[in-house]
Amino acid sequence: MSATAPTRTTDHTPGMSEHSFRRLSAPAAQVELKGERLLAFQALRLWQRLTAALVSAYGEGERDRMKRIRRVRGLAAGRAERRTGALAPATRLPLGNLRRDPTARGKIAESAKLAAAA
Repeated sequence: MSATAPTRTTDHTPGMSEHSFRRLSAPAAQVELKGERLLAFQALRLWQRLTAALVSAYGEGERDRMKRIRRVRGLAAGRAERRTGALAPATRLPLGNLRRDPTARGKIAESAKLAAAA
């Protein structure tokens, strides 16, 4: 009966060989997007940045800035929906509702209400 040597594991990943760990932790290969996929990526990136700016504006309680960002974010959501809808083949995961306010629930909205009441 021959015994096989146990695989070496790293401290952070029990049960994973060192080779697998190095392969999975290596930098990802960059993919060059072209055409419609590039436009869809740019539209989604714009939407993400505006969402982050909206959350920041809520946290700071700047009503005028929130209003402006909400309006532009709605336009960016429409653009992202059109761009991703035009992709062939279609994306594997549906986007969901991009127009939903990211701060409508949770602690940020509560803190904004408390700041407005004060």
